[in-house]
Amino acid sequence: MKSTPKFTSGALPLLGHALAFNKDRGSLFKRGYKEHGNVFGIKLGTQKAAVLIGPEHHDTFYKEHDKSLNMDKPMAFMKAAIGNVAFLAGHETYLNQRPVMHEPFRGKKMAQYLETMNKVVLNWLESLEDEGRFELTSNMPPLVQEVACRAMMGDKFFEQVGQAFWEDYGVIGKYLDPL
Repeated sequence: MKSTPKFTSGALPLLGHALAFNKDRGSLFKRGYKEHGNVFGIKLGTQKAAVLIGPEHHDTFYKEHDKSLNMDKPMAFMKAAIGNVAFLAGHETYLNQRPVMHEPFRGKKMAQYLETMNKVVLNWLESLEDEGRFELTSNMPPLVQEVACRAMMGDKFFEQVGQAFWEDYGVIGKYLDPL
């Protein structure tokens, strides 16, 4: 018998916790934890979601992700952005695509990614003034994009794509938010 976690208080009709989730997820999660402990539910519109807090739950989530957890239904909102591929596709299609998706995360490649990450971050740090301030939240997305792009696609790809690519990438990224 499946059990459903208790829902956090404050859900609005039709919207559920969507406004609180969008405005301040940390406060919403703290309230849920205070009310129900390390497993509780929230509602994002009509979609129900479980929140798992603590390494004992994270371990299960990451180890069982495509074995016993159904990913296609809660992630269906992503189909508009990336199509009916990977974990959004049927189970057999997903199993056929999985080796290709995992290839970039194999041992030797991961070591190369660390080298790339160090190089990109050191170059960024060297570009900063000796003293002063900068806005961290606006500087991090382009830095993370550069690290990921150079690591997985290569320096040549990164240097050729240009600003228009990153603008389109940002539009796609907005579709990856469940709200």
